[in-house]
Amino acid sequence: MPGAQVQANDVSFSATISACEKGGQWQQALALFQTMPSAKVQANDVSFSATISACEKGGQWQQALALFRAMPAAQVQANIYSFSATISACGRGGQWQHALALLRAMPEASIKTSDFCFAPAISACGKDGQWQQALALFFEMHHAEVEPNDVCYNCLLDALRGKPFGDMYFEKALQQGVFQTLAAAQPTSIDLHGLSEGAAQLAVWWWLHTLVLPELGSADCEIYEVITGYGKSRREWDTSDIRAAAMSLLQYLKIQFRIRPRNAGLLELRLGERDLQRLKEFSKGAHGELETGWPKVRSTSTRFLFWVSFNHPKWAKWGQGSLVMPFHLQGGRGVPSEKWFPTKTGPPLIVSAGGIHQGSALGGSIVGDAGE
Repeated sequence: MPGAQVQANDVSFSATISACEKGGQWQQALALFQTMPSAKVQANDVSFSATISACEKGGQWQQALALFRAMPAAQVQANIYSFSATISACGRGGQWQHALALLRAMPEASIKTSDFCFAPAISACGKDGQWQQALALFFEMHHAEVEPNDVCYNCLLDALRGKPFGDMYFEKALQQGVFQTLAAAQPTSIDLHGLSEGAAQLAVWWWLHTLVLPELGSADCEIYEVITGYGKSRREWDTSDIRAAAMSLLQYLKIQFRIRPRNAGLLELRLGERDLQRLKEFSKGAHGELETGWPKVRSTSTRFLFWVSFNHPKWAKWGQGSLVMPFHLQGGRGVPSEKWFPTKTGPPLIVSAGGIHQGSALGGSIVGDAGE
């Protein structure tokens, strides 16, 4: 541009930075952004957001967070795009505390939270094993009147992989029509495109027991197909190995399969009479420790999980927000479970079928049975 005697401006800088972002060149994007002052071009919210997004795509959460924190000094107001890009960067890096802090800061900046801000925060919590916090964030979406999309459900089901309630939220996603490819599932095949690892395992489990099992009765082996793809059409947020997740479940269920020759994105299953009996046993709960998180709910249990929206001095280190915490029912009072939560976080809460009631809790609801 200088050779053509054309002065670069904020629009040309932002467009070029965005092109670098789409090309996965975060170093080039950052270098361009850093040359803006010498070119006497004022950085704005668009150029900041584009550079942060480029760093996010490159897995550079520290750089993204540093850029976001530099916005006030540059007299640039953060917007939903800069917030979401920074939360996504922290999410990809598994920095759930930073992601959560940014999400909490959005209302203070008069910015309404959205699904593409909640999803990476849920993902960040899940990657660090904070599944209860991930579930709490998912509940917060309803409180914030944000409708969860397929990305939110994928992130949640990854966080709940091997934990209780995964099946409940998977079925909820099905009821809401979130996973469109599953609507076309047949007894002979299922397409896992667009699913995360946790969602894919639950989908295969659902398919086997809901669609395949009723049709499986012949002594002769029949061939069924699980379409996993091999990553070519996978979205940017999805770094999981769908095929490995499906294979892991099939191996656990002792179902014979093979990767189809010349099509690495398709698994062929050979199912017969023995598989029919084995699947029936699993359906009856004969194997209660299924790693995909398909627990049997027992209504007689006295141990529950609750979603709590709180604001209490004794919980000052958490600030104001929400948690999913385990409680025992003792005389109509919910007492935090020492086994699940080793530190005292607050006074006992009054628990009823409608939720949690006491001055320390702004609101709450029963998430489900946590087992005995």
